[in-house]
Amino acid sequence: LGFLLLLVIARALLRGARAAAPAILWIVFVSFVFGAVGSDLGQVDRLAIAAVLATGYTYLAVRCGLLAFVVCTTTSQVPMAVTLCPDPTQWYAAATMVLGALLALLTAFGVRTSIAGSRLFKSSP
Repeated sequence: LGFLLLLVIARALLRGARAAAPAILWIVFVSFVFGAVGSDLGQVDRLAIAAVLATGYTYLAVRCGLLAFVVCTTTSQVPMAVTLCPDPTQWYAAATMVLGALLALLTAFGVRTSIAGSRLFKSSP
């Protein structure tokens, strides 16, 4: 949630989301690049991944708001912290199934809440 603190501070200092977005994009991009220094990725791969992640996170936070950003970060970070089992016959596969159901429910709740109960796709007359 440090990213959101930076967004709030940048919005306050630069007086608006449009002015804050480039500053936030640069800060997040640099943090992703330096965060992946010890990885086995090449320099071009590291820059490309950092650019895609920074652009996505910045767009989501500035355009869609706090709820969409929190749901996105939660649903993307939880599977990385839990060992997933591809074989449902193993004794420890229940944790993977529970995690999958929990992530699906959390994602559905986040989408439903962010669109305020209205239709996701508006039908044309």
